[in-house]
Amino acid sequence: MQIELVQGYLQNYLSTSADDELLKQALLKRNRLYANNDVYMDMLIWFYVQQIDFNNALIYAKALDKRYREQGKRIIELGILALSNKKYNEAINIFKQVVAIGKDNPFYAYAKNLIADAQGKKLLDGTYTQDDLIALNKQYHLLIEEFGYTPYMVQTIKELARLQAYYLNKPDSALIYLDRIIHIYGIDPKIMAETKLELGDLYVYKNEVWEAMLLYGQVDNEFKVIVTGK
Repeated sequence: MQIELVQGYLQNYLSTSADDELLKQALLKRNRLYANNDVYMDMLIWFYVQQIDFNNALIYAKALDKRYREQGKRIIELGILALSNKKYNEAINIFKQVVAIGKDNPFYAYAKNLIADAQGKKLLDGTYTQDDLIALNKQYHLLIEEFGYTPYMVQTIKELARLQAYYLNKPDSALIYLDRIIHIYGIDPKIMAETKLELGDLYVYKNEVWEAMLLYGQVDNEFKVIVTGK
């Protein structure tokens, strides 16, 4: 909590590039002098994230992750921050660090899916060809073949469905994938509700309004508390 207060204070008072450089040099010096004190590495990660410099943040995230045997968890969290900032190349590189730990790592599958997610977002946010879309479609299929239909595969399956429906003009195939999500054993009820809403939207896209209304009604009746919080 104390470090968060310090970070909040600094955010309010650092207003120039000169201020940023002064803080960076002070943190680097302190980290060299007190290498066993995690607070300076934590602060450096925070500082570089504020600067949208995920490559340098990764250096310290990897060090802390290794020190505490977090098996890539801290690195994954940094990659997700990079992805949310649309720093796709940096995010892909960060997630690859976790994949490189090995297949026995508990975050291996998650990292591979996040790589595909970042690559998909990077492609669709830019200029792409039909061949690019087909290659991305194949990548999603390979992940599903490798890891199956499980709860942690939901995001990848959704991305595949969206790609097929709205970019490859295969809405019927997309419906099948979204329906598979609903029938995954142990799926979170909120994810089920969100997926049914996506299915409904896809039926509207196909101009099958009646099917869409049925799904929207199911969500309203079965998941109202989850979706609206009431």
